[in-house]
Formats: sequence, C-alpha cells, structure tokens
Amino acid sequence: GLQRKQCFELGCNAFLEKPINIDKFLQILAEHCPIEWVYEKPVNKNENSPAQIIPPTEEQTKALFELAKYGDVQAVIKKVEVLLESEPHLHAFVGEVCQLAKGFKITQLKNFLEQFLVQDKSCTPDEG
Repeated sequence: GLQRKQCFELGCNAFLEKPINIDKFLQILAEHCPIEWVYEKPVNKNENSPAQIIPPTEEQTKALFELAKYGDVQAVIKKVEVLLESEPHLHAFVGEVCQLAKGFKITQLKNFLEQFLVQDKSCTPDEG
C-alpha cells in the first residue's frame, strides 16, 4: 500500500515485501539488471580425489593447516593463490582449498589439508 507508493514516488524501480520471496526477487533482479546466470558445475567427487590432487610441500600444507585451524580464511585463500602463481600444477589443490575456504567450511578444509600431511608422512621412506 502506502510504503510501495512512497517508494515509487521517491524513484525506486521495484518493491519487495517482507518476507522476501526468492523467486520474485530473482525475477525483479533479472528485469532491472542485464544478468546472465552462470551455474556452477556439480563437482564429481572422483575428479578431485586425493590421489589425483597434487599437494604443495608438507611445509606449505602445514602452514595452510595452521591458518585454517585459526579460521583465517582470507590468509588461506591469499596463500594458495600465491602458490598457484609459481606452481600451476597445484591447480586442483588450490581450487579445492579456495572452494572450502570461501564457503567457510573450516572443518572440511582442515580435514582436506590433514589428509595430505598424513599422506606425505606415510610416503616418506624410512631412514636408518
């Protein structure tokens, strides 16, 4: 009623009532903005299995794990992006880390990193 009328008088192009209906919101957004929706491809769990992902050095992985432990998502993302610039073969690893970090999936991120720490230790030949 009155709120809607006042909004349009003040120059608004659209009005959404609360609670916001997401379908209505997306429809109005599409009407007023030149948007092309890009959908993320579903992740095939077999594509990025740990056997196919090349991790960075154990030292680098430990550093990432420590940052993840403290929940420093921005530092994790920045560190792996820097790694990727110098080591493009880490693309799958960096992609997984960024996806988990940007989604604030800290526990999953720590588990992901930890598997490479364990893997590195088990693959190291015994000295002696």
